[in-house]
Amino acid sequence: MSVTTKSALASELGLTRGRVSQYVSAGMPTLADGKLDREAALRWIAKKHHQRFGGNHGARRAKTLVSEGYAGRGADMPLQASYQRDGSVEWWRLGRDGKRIVVRRETQWQRLGFASAEAWEQWLRRPPERNHRYR
Repeated sequence: MSVTTKSALASELGLTRGRVSQYVSAGMPTLADGKLDREAALRWIAKKHHQRFGGNHGARRAKTLVSEGYAGRGADMPLQASYQRDGSVEWWRLGRDGKRIVVRRETQWQRLGFASAEAWEQWLRRPPERNHRYR
């Protein structure tokens, strides 16, 4: 947990100090002394506020920081997903050292809803369907 002030958070996100105070009034978590837990504040802004047309670029900056792993390791931190060359999907988040930590991996046949790898192979070997509409 890194402690920050409203002014420092506003400067980091490109907002005014008053806008950060509005976030606090809207329910952003604060510490007992009135300062902010930087990581919790960034995750809260990224989760609660959406960018509107022509404004609130601070929310976009907060979402970028969260997605790139610069807002701590909160339980509410979203997982990133990446498709692999073999058709599988990996869900991951960044570790403290900046390396990927794979939380879950799903093979292609699981992702597509087949009961087993054998059922997937059998489906791949099926004869092609004829579409009588287009000859």
